[in-house]
Amino acid sequence: MLPVLAPNTKERFDTEYTHALGLTLPLTGSLTLAADYQATVSRSNLDAFAFVRRVLSVIVIWSY
Repeated sequence: MLPVLAPNTKERFDTEYTHALGLTLPLTGSLTLAADYQATVSRSNLDAFAFVRRVLSVIVIWSY
């Protein structure tokens, strides 16, 4: 149980936010550039459960 130094003394409380953004840009007649960004922010009153995760994807799409 957490916190490690004083088990069962704190009730865990978390809040999590997810942010997503996507952009596309046509390059030529058959090529498109796409970018996606996602961030997950987890806030907790216990440090072991608080984190920030970020993912960025850049993709070239070819249509025929």
